[in-house]
Amino acid sequence: MLLTERRSGVLVLTLNRPEVGNAYNDELRFTFLDTLRKAEQDSEVRAVVVTGTGKHFCSGADLTGEANLTAEGYRANSQRYDWIAELQRVPVPVIAAIEGFAAGAGMALALACDVRVIAEDGHLFPAFTQRGLAPDSGVAWSLTNVVGPGQTLQWLLDAHRITATEAAGARLVQHVVPPGQALARALDIAERWAQGPTIAFALAKRQVYAALGQTLQEALRFEQDSRFLTYQTYDRIEGRKAFQEKRTPEFRGQ
Repeated sequence: MLLTERRSGVLVLTLNRPEVGNAYNDELRFTFLDTLRKAEQDSEVRAVVVTGTGKHFCSGADLTGEANLTAEGYRANSQRYDWIAELQRVPVPVIAAIEGFAAGAGMALALACDVRVIAEDGHLFPAFTQRGLAPDSGVAWSLTNVVGPGQTLQWLLDAHRITATEAAGARLVQHVVPPGQALARALDIAERWAQGPTIAFALAKRQVYAALGQTLQEALRFEQDSRFLTYQTYDRIEGRKAFQEKRTPEFRGQ
């Protein structure tokens, strides 16, 4: 269901249901959430990469498992999207490595990561309305905050298959690579960040997402609090010393 691997401070999470395009079910969703929550408490995890086995990143929810789910049962499942929200809460950079399709909630999963790498032949596919469903898993929020309401509605109502080129032009993805190279590029980025000042990175991530709902004055106060916290760290002292000594800092994530 979910494969995990450690690489030099990087936790690699691989959705492993290739026979259904890595569509997720409850078991995969709960395992993913539990693994992220444990990583949040693990000081040795300094970056996370999310990817999928086989041809596709994630084809969304496994609708065969929802065939008998009633509207009332769907609404009662209040924790259904916790695994998406946790990607922003985990205090380390999270990078999505996308091959093939990231469709439906799989697209939402990719957008909830901090940075995205996509193969040239990959697609982001908001397939919800094509299934007669309203968007879910935060995809409308993620899209609107990047491209605005007009473009978001155009894509959602058309269930438009967004190419890698379109996604890059709209700043939905940060890196476009040859097919088969998404994971390698994501790992390169993650391993570099895993050697960085982890506490400063965590606070930068909190500032960025908090800014989506803050006024400038609120953001400035939050920045002040964040700077105070970093001033107490080993890495802040090491960063200053390295600058004075004209050398590359050796951060410990402390």
